[in-house]
Amino acid sequence: MAKPIVELFAHNLWANSRIINICADLSDEVLDAAVSSIYGSVRNTLVQILTNEEFYVGLLTRKQPAIPLFAIKGFPGFEDLHDRAIRTGTALIDAAGKQRPNQLLKGTSQGRPYEMPAAIPLIQAINHATENRTHIIRALTELGVKVPALDAWAYWQQGLVHSHDHDHDYDHEHGHEH
Repeated sequence: MAKPIVELFAHNLWANSRIINICADLSDEVLDAAVSSIYGSVRNTLVQILTNEEFYVGLLTRKQPAIPLFAIKGFPGFEDLHDRAIRTGTALIDAAGKQRPNQLLKGTSQGRPYEMPAAIPLIQAINHATENRTHIIRALTELGVKVPALDAWAYWQQGLVHSHDHDHDYDHEHGHEH
């Protein structure tokens, strides 16, 4: 049985992969449109999600990709984004599963030492990706693109939830475990 925190990051990986695949089929006109509900463009927001996930993974693992996304000039392409989503998503799932209570991350940022709970980049990874996927969905909707649901209900309905404990099924209709 997967820990709920691990399931949360599995959903994040699924949602990121799904939004990348949806956008890969869209025209440059849609991907680059200036829409009031988004900062920049859909294309730039996709890059921002993964640039930040690489940063969070770096904080948690002290490992960076050979060529970080922020170092690439221009749009890297959907295949590259999808590969990065798989790598960062898998690394976040792994980090979430291994996190110990009260685990601290220590390092130096902008010449200053820091110490923070490991939970902070994990929380921020979920918050940031969810917020930016929502911006993308809103922008695409404004542009007339129908986007399938990326929420937990859609994830569950596709049979992707791994944390279900069959020994303690809860019958919502009758209000008891069986």
